[in-house]
Amino acid sequence: MKELYASVIINNNHRSLDRPFQYLVPVHLINAVTEGSLVLVPFGNALKYGYVIELSHGKQHDKLKEIEDVFSSALSLDDEEMQLAEWLSHYYLTTKIKALKMFIPVGAFPNILKRFKATAPWDKGNLSPSARELLGKIAGVDQWLDCEVLQNELKPYKKAYKELLDKGYIEEHHVVKHKERRTDWSSLKAVLKLDALDHPEKVNYLKKRAPKQWEVVKVLQEGFNSSVQELNDINNIDTSVIKRLMERDIISIEKYEQEEAHIIKPFCLNKDQQEAFEVIAGDIDNKKYTPYVLYGVTGSGKTEVYMEIMEHCLKKKLQCILVLPEIFLTLQIVKRLRARFADDLVILHSKLTQKERYEAWEAIKFGHKKIIVGARSAVFAPVKKLGAIIIDEEHDTSYKQDNDPKYNAKEVALKRAMWHNCPALFGSATPSLETFLAAQTGKMGLLCLSKRINDYKLPTVEVIDMKNELREGNLSIFSRKLQQEIGKTLADNKQIILYLNRRGFASFVLCRDCGFILNCINCDVSLTYHHTSQKMQCHYCGFNQLIPKSCPQCGSLHWKPYGIGTQKVEHEFKNLYPDVNIMRIDGDISDKKEIVKSYLDDFSKGKTNVLIGTQMVAKGLDFPNVTLVGVIAADTTLNLPDFRSREKSFQLLTQVAGRAGRGEWEGKVIIQTFNPDDVSIIHAKNQDFLAFYKDEIAFRKEYNYPPFSQIIRIIFTGKTEEHVNKGADFFHRFLMQSIYYKKNSSSVQILGPNPCGLVKIKGEYRYQLLLKYEKGLNLRPIIKSCLDEFYKANPFSNKVNVNIDINPNSFG
Repeated sequence: MKELYASVIINNNHRSLDRPFQYLVPVHLINAVTEGSLVLVPFGNALKYGYVIELSHGKQHDKLKEIEDVFSSALSLDDEEMQLAEWLSHYYLTTKIKALKMFIPVGAFPNILKRFKATAPWDKGNLSPSARELLGKIAGVDQWLDCEVLQNELKPYKKAYKELLDKGYIEEHHVVKHKERRTDWSSLKAVLKLDALDHPEKVNYLKKRAPKQWEVVKVLQEGFNSSVQELNDINNIDTSVIKRLMERDIISIEKYEQEEAHIIKPFCLNKDQQEAFEVIAGDIDNKKYTPYVLYGVTGSGKTEVYMEIMEHCLKKKLQCILVLPEIFLTLQIVKRLRARFADDLVILHSKLTQKERYEAWEAIKFGHKKIIVGARSAVFAPVKKLGAIIIDEEHDTSYKQDNDPKYNAKEVALKRAMWHNCPALFGSATPSLETFLAAQTGKMGLLCLSKRINDYKLPTVEVIDMKNELREGNLSIFSRKLQQEIGKTLADNKQIILYLNRRGFASFVLCRDCGFILNCINCDVSLTYHHTSQKMQCHYCGFNQLIPKSCPQCGSLHWKPYGIGTQKVEHEFKNLYPDVNIMRIDGDISDKKEIVKSYLDDFSKGKTNVLIGTQMVAKGLDFPNVTLVGVIAADTTLNLPDFRSREKSFQLLTQVAGRAGRGEWEGKVIIQTFNPDDVSIIHAKNQDFLAFYKDEIAFRKEYNYPPFSQIIRIIFTGKTEEHVNKGADFFHRFLMQSIYYKKNSSSVQILGPNPCGLVKIKGEYRYQLLLKYEKGLNLRPIIKSCLDEFYKANPFSNKVNVNIDINPNSFG
């Protein structure tokens, strides 16, 4: 049999290793190894994972190591995923292994453990004192020891260990340890045993010595019938409490089947919805790739169109991907999808355990689940027969990943739809300018939903100039008009949303004598005052400290909070309306998903009158009883150093305004601002996206901003500012030479290198280069060669990291 060789991309993120290494495929694995297989290979003195990107019969080197093992087909990649990974690495200038790993669920790889033990006794005379000492510690142990021990007890002996290894006094080997995946408590329920509480001593013990266990018993006695996961979340306990009750034979664990009604047709589509659906369905039937924009005013029923498309895919035995900006802030959509597609639906989100995520990936890969819903990374779901891919709220900036690879889920979606010859649908009430220009120029189809479902009216919007409020003596953060409307709404027993895109109580604390502002020790930002915890907190790295009683610089007692945040809105609202139930949803609780879910459930049931929040409350919420939305300060995004600041302001204001009047009662929106004449606020008041688009696209064209040009941001980070500065200068010089050599200098504008807007974040200094250039010009090969040269020739390359951001969303 002819020998077979595999080119493998090793699981190592360093750019110097971003190339294939060739291995011999042993005879017993020839039928198991294919292009796209995940394999285990020897690399240096360790075992590493790697992906086979090519098989051949041509040998590149005389001495080749053999592949050790090949893993489950669930972890292998198909042709589409391999080609998409290749595109990702070239387009976003990331390493191939980072691109390949986008298609594998987090935690899927088993652990590789390195072990060692002493060999037969040797003459210790030719060893250093520390090596003799280490050998004395391990020589009598006749078993393999984990090298993790070196990280702890034997840490001082690292050099001695290498000496013993080089001289043959110890030997190493590697083992693959499959991870023990956590129990899926969401698919199990706790059942109280009938005779469990017949013994008084057992009951007394629980009441006195194990109150948390007794609390669970009482909940089960009251008839609780849901999953263990929900039981834990509601009672704020961990699974160890459940395990203790199992050990005491008080409860048993059974499979939990969630009962939800299967809704076939919620209601008939209206004319606009039906027309949009039929266009997409036609492309699904004809296996035709076409990208579309579904432009519909807030409350126009885009979700119903999505669900009809999903239903059509199911009838054709095809899969459908729906990508949402934030899965836990679109719980209402998810609830409707669960009700309609319970058996075919899989939800991908951050709360899944590694076991759940892996099982979901397998179910998608082998076609058991056909409706896939999730946040940004769901765009990489391992579908085999894709009928349609849908991006909801396509304007949302969360579709761009902040970490390497800095991909845009919308661009990946288009690539996947193109491969599968199926439609891609981008839905929004406020499409991004880039997307809407593509629709206007015929690069994307345009589908419109021009009115709200059931002919509900759009809310009326009133803009309040806060400069006048100050002149007339109103020092409150609530204008008189907003206070008047709050009173009316509460009297009518309706609900209110108050929006402010800044959390905390105050933006900073300032000394009025010397001007000192307390900054974070790790980041180049001021600390935000949080009234609830009475602490100053950094919203970038999480650092916090108690508020000093006096100015740390001059000792003055004139030490005062300035600016406003959601906590201050909550505090002042309680002072004005002490008997009103309110809740706050912002970044302080955004990672506590169950609390967010509980708050939104309570609000939907009318248990709370007022919801205060940041931009989280502007996304996908549908509460028919909300008739008033108050925007506390519409200026928070207007003054950002970003050419998209007006677009972001318009989108946020329009989206949050769209939360009002979604039921049978007319809605009212009050926008408070110090800039009432700004075009973004004027058009948001009129809820006129087309007028805003016309003004903003003219501005972009005049100044040659995207979508009429492209921008690449190159960010340099490191612990020492001098190294970062010199590293950025080295890269800049080589870049200028390369661009000049290619005769592209007239088409490229280079800004920097300069410190970033936030020079220091999480203890690392940040510098940047910005490249603005004409569309159609491909600078990626030049930047790639500069990266290679940087890591090869720059003396600071091991102290400075370089990140590439193609068409960035922010420049801070």
